[in-house]
Amino acid sequence: MALAVVVVLVFSSSGVPLPSHAATPTDNPVDLSVTQGYSGAVGGSLVSLSAPERAASAEHAVLFVHGWLSTSLPAVGDAEPGVAQSPFARRPVSAAGATLAQTMEATRSLQDRIEALPGTTLYAFDYSQTAAAWVGGAAVVEGLARAIRRLATETNAPVDVIGHSMGGLALRYAVAAHPDLEALIGQVVTVGTPSLGSDAAELLDALSLVTGTVVGAGSAARALIVPALVDLCNRDLATDAKSGCGLPTWLRTSIANTGEAGRALHVGSEELTNLPAWPDALQVHAIAGEARLVVGDQMVSFGDGLVSRESATAQADSVFVVRCETRITADLAGLGQVLRGEVSVPIGGGDCAHDDLFGNPDVVANIVAVLAGELPTRHNPRVP
Repeated sequence: MALAVVVVLVFSSSGVPLPSHAATPTDNPVDLSVTQGYSGAVGGSLVSLSAPERAASAEHAVLFVHGWLSTSLPAVGDAEPGVAQSPFARRPVSAAGATLAQTMEATRSLQDRIEALPGTTLYAFDYSQTAAAWVGGAAVVEGLARAIRRLATETNAPVDVIGHSMGGLALRYAVAAHPDLEALIGQVVTVGTPSLGSDAAELLDALSLVTGTVVGAGSAARALIVPALVDLCNRDLATDAKSGCGLPTWLRTSIANTGEAGRALHVGSEELTNLPAWPDALQVHAIAGEARLVVGDQMVSFGDGLVSRESATAQADSVFVVRCETRITADLAGLGQVLRGEVSVPIGGGDCAHDDLFGNPDVVANIVAVLAGELPTRHNPRVP
């Protein structure tokens, strides 16, 4: 049962390419490479998602930062297989019964909605080639800091940053290492950022164990072959998370879970225990997904399938939680509903799921309202 849950989570949230519903962005990479760690590792690229003429006349910039084993760029025809593509370009699903005008507005992607804000230009900090390494390292920290400084200088205005999952942690490390960034950053929005770790990492451990058992049939083989394979694969992933290892998505994900970033994402890890605090000068708005299963009068929360609500909202100044709830009766009739597929258990699926949050119209509307200054700030006391 646990393995089945793991497989669902891996395929729904960790590595399957997401469909792109947006036009192919203007790919204008800026050289922000920073050599760190294994030979050839780079710190990331600053990529313009807006037309050159819009970027040139923009009054302020919004910067997207993606998560673990992912990329900030939408899928294109030659996208690397097995890499989770940009969630920022996903189109939300419109509500039933909506008018045509309401549907057209509600189904615009987050990128489209932000692009419509006056004087705004969009960029992505893409560190996907080093995403398997922990974001607290100098490669990502230095690259992200340089990207923010560049945008702030070009627009002469604070940069709004939206971090998805581990991308929120990358920003947190960057501002801790470079206090000058505090004055260069405007709004900070984190979406599904595991500040306390990911409970799903424990389940991925089970898949990693099964992977090791399959690869090495005997205990001697496992002791010699599996550690060497994992080490080589993680070195490859740390320098190229897009296609490193050349293994199937589920196998790469299970191996990456034993690597630097995978271990650090575990609840109670040394990296998260020593995670630097957000500076008081920055006001952090956290968004979380919470899928609930209600059986009779008992409720179980699955968070967004990878990150719990508590982890995604910890240490934030304001929070916004979107909930998806499935109710069944606590009897054989309820069990029959599940077995017949009449109801689905909300694990890793739906618009409350980790990689689907940007397809939730309420999340998109909330982020746009934050960036437009329409929501109050610091209404949730920051807690340790």
